[in-house]
Amino acid sequence: MPTATQLLATQLHEAYRRVRDRVEGLTNDEFFWEPVPDCWTVRRRPNGLWMVDYPDVHPEPGPFTTIAWRLDHLAECKVMYHEYAFGAGRLTWPEIDSAHTVADAIAMLEHGQRLLTTALDALTDETWMPRG
Repeated sequence: MPTATQLLATQLHEAYRRVRDRVEGLTNDEFFWEPVPDCWTVRRRPNGLWMVDYPDVHPEPGPFTTIAWRLDHLAECKVMYHEYAFGAGRLTWPEIDSAHTVADAIAMLEHGQRLLTTALDALTDETWMPRG
């Protein structure tokens, strides 16, 4: 029977593979395509860095999002999850330079996946779910 850690690692890998397989062959035009007006996407900020649209107060209903927004959001969340679960817990969203090409977004997704799988591989059920 697999351990809880092994089950989590399997789920993490399967979810990653689904996303990774679906973005294979994605073009930059598709990445930034806005099928309706006022989509959330990835934009260059005045400081030169790129950032996904993400206001402090979210509108209801939420706006339609581009593939760029969705893929960057997934990739950045992996990096941020690692930072706060296993890292120093200091990185903030404004410090992340969001990917603005498909290749860069996939690279960040892969980087975040590696961070999480490496950290998870170092755990056992006892080290992350102590009984007591």
